[in-house]
Amino acid sequence: MCHLILLLPVIALPVFWLLPSGDAGVVYTAVNSASVGMYWLILQSMRAPVTTDIEALLHQTSTVLNVDSHKASVWVAGELWSAAAEPGSLRVGDSVEIVGAEGLVLQVRNVDRPHIAGASSPSAGATA
Repeated sequence: MCHLILLLPVIALPVFWLLPSGDAGVVYTAVNSASVGMYWLILQSMRAPVTTDIEALLHQTSTVLNVDSHKASVWVAGELWSAAAEPGSLRVGDSVEIVGAEGLVLQVRNVDRPHIAGASSPSAGATA
C-alpha cells in the first residue's frame, strides 16, 4: 500500500485520457505536487533521530533512587531501570548519565562525582 504513494504520478497519467488537456494538466500538476510533498515528509521521517529502544536513552541524565552493591535503580523516561556502574561510585541522589546498555541493565556514569573510582582520599595530594 505504501508503494502506491511512489507510483502516484504514474497512476495519475490516465487523467489525460479522461479530461481535456488543460484540465488534465492542472489535475496532474496537483497530483505531482502532492507526491513531492509526501516524498519530502517521508524522507524527513526517515532521517529523524531514533526515539525508541535503548538508543533513545543514551546520554540522558537521571537520578539514582536506590543502590545495592554494584547495581542501582534509576528513573529514566518514565520507567524504572536497573543500572550498573563502578563499585562505590554511586549514592542515592547522584545524577548519572546513561552511556550504554548491556541487556536490560543500563551502564551509567556519575555526573556529580565523575572521578570517584580509583581516586584517593581528598587530602592525598596535599602537603602538610
